[in-house]
Amino acid sequence: MIVSTVPVLAIQTVEPSEQALGSGALSMPAGVLGAVVTQVVYTVMAEDAKVMHGVELYRDAAFTHAYLVVAGLAVVTALLTLLIPSPEPLDEVEAGEGAR
Repeated sequence: MIVSTVPVLAIQTVEPSEQALGSGALSMPAGVLGAVVTQVVYTVMAEDAKVMHGVELYRDAAFTHAYLVVAGLAVVTALLTLLIPSPEPLDEVEAGEGAR
């Protein structure tokens, strides 16, 4: 649900002529953050891993620490949402030329 509403919020906050630019500007950081968070989580998990017969196995503490990192990022993200301006109601948004 969250993933589907973020583009709508981004499109509502920009002018109709800049909606494509706003959508692209949203996609790039989302992709970069997804890659960075994945690497951070695996780095945290590697601290509590053990290699047995050439296979890295993660202990319970590794998963606990990884979940704590993700929960911390979720809290920071939730606090950052307070900085997002309130969008105009949809009935007050001007439609661009593509809507005609």
